Amino acid sequence: MPLCLCLCLCLQTIIGAEEIDQKCPVETGKNAKTQYYAEHSGKRIYFCCEECVEEFKSSPETYIGTVVDYNLPAQDVDNQGYPRIQLMFDNAWNFAVKAAGLVISTLLLLIVCLLHFAAKKLAPAGRFKHCSTLILSKQAIPAWVALFLGSEAISAHLSHRITRDTIRDSTHEHDIHYTTFVEYGDPPLPSRPDTPARVKASFYRGNDERSSSLFNGGNYRTATFNIDLCTKDGSSVSHGDSVRFNELYFRVRFRRAAGTPDYFWKTGRMAKIYATRDPGKFHWRDGAPEDQVKIQEVVPMQEWVFNYPISLFSKKQGDRSVSGTLYICEKRYNSSESIIGGRFHCAFSFDLHQYANRLTENSDLWMGALYRKRSLRIWEIPESEWLSPYPIPEIPDGKSSSDPVLLGIDDHEKKKN
Repeated sequence: MPLCLCLCLCLQTIIGAEEIDQKCPVETGKNAKTQYYAEHSGKRIYFCCEECVEEFKSSPETYIGTVVDYNLPAQDVDNQGYPRIQLMFDNAWNFAVKAAGLVISTLLLLIVCLLHFAAKKLAPAGRFKHCSTLILSKQAIPAWVALFLGSEAISAHLSHRITRDTIRDSTHEHDIHYTTFVEYGDPPLPSRPDTPARVKASFYRGNDERSSSLFNGGNYRTATFNIDLCTKDGSSVSHGDSVRFNELYFRVRFRRAAGTPDYFWKTGRMAKIYATRDPGKFHWRDGAPEDQVKIQEVVPMQEWVFNYPISLFSKKQGDRSVSGTLYICEKRYNSSESIIGGRFHCAFSFDLHQYANRLTENSDLWMGALYRKRSLRIWEIPESEWLSPYPIPEIPDGKSSSDPVLLGIDDHEKKKN
């Protein structure tokens, strides 16, 4: 049963993700898929993902100009937007799951009967004939009943878990991550900047709000990150130093930029931030990430730091080289204040090598931002304005805004960010 279940789920996934030969109006470089659609002005419009559906619904006038006739022929799609072949599979699958005991018992009974009559013709006195006769006798009825009930119980359990997890996943993934896994991959990885290899670097985090009423149109710095390698006592490590990977830490120090609003830096909010190497979409589902490292506040509402042990990567990679990626995430809650996951904000990658116990010149580390709102696509704000190895301008004295709408505070409050 588990093998059949896995095969059927794989088939269902393949069928369910059927693309059509038309482009998504939002992600115009991607083909639309039959299961993602919205109704607008009496027309069904298809998209490449659920995020694009939501983005279109929030601002249809922005994308309606890119919409062509996305209605598929009636013979290909039913009135719910699914291919007929998928509906046939779904109906058969649903019946098999709901009546698993009946299906399994019937199939086994049919197989035994066929083998019984084959043995009766080919080997009337054979051992299998006597076994099959016993299996088909009245004495075997309790065994068949037990098989039936056992199959039903296993089916109900698996169906419950699959349904529960599927609903929970589809409901919460977009609430937690927005476009992270769409735009940065699964697992999400930061792109390496075009800079020389280094093990000490600074990166500058930009702002995601844009308005002519904000300083520099909204293109200003919100935080400065300093990343490096250090030992347990906090000593910084450079190229050429004698090292042991299992004794090193990836250190991240970041400080708030001038002119940014207090709202985003309050101690209560920053207490929700943590570091982990777990790229899963649903942290906290079964408890805290095993490798969770908490962020330490160095200067209240101004500066923070965390040290992540390289040993968690080096144990499986040997002594000569080690590489990996870790993340800064934020605990995410639903409307009932129950934690549902950890939203990815930034990723940190490293590629370290040693020769004769010394850190080689090609050892490197870097970082990249992973968080974007649905309405904020990569082409709307270039990477150089989002998180960059080159300085982003800070807000000068007297140029700060206090408008909660322009600063995105109202949006955060409404969505419980």
